[in-house]
Amino acid sequence: MATQENKQANKKEAQPKKEAKKPADIASLPKVEFLEPRLKKYDECKIKDEKKASGDKIKITLPDGKVVEGVAGQTTPFDVAKSISKSLAEASVVAKVNEELVDMTRPIESDASLALFKFDSG
Repeated sequence: MATQENKQANKKEAQPKKEAKKPADIASLPKVEFLEPRLKKYDECKIKDEKKASGDKIKITLPDGKVVEGVAGQTTPFDVAKSISKSLAEASVVAKVNEELVDMTRPIESDASLALFKFDSG
């Protein structure tokens, strides 16, 4: 048994090692039409994510004029509602951030106006 294992090990050692492929230079690759818009979108998303991670302070303006401070990319409408009252947070089902309806868990990314809506809001 040991001799068979030794023979197999010797065969593996005797085989020439394959050279690792070198990555192609991006300039030498053929131009592909769909690649440019995707790279642009990637760059936009990367910048947006970096802003979220920066933790910049933002101002959230409520309908009554009160301004609440939050953290860009982290503070959600639910967090703001909870800071006002627990019952408001539990009753609110949707938020309007800068005139756009969003769910209560979507992070607010920049200074914004915020309105909260309950199920029975008119």
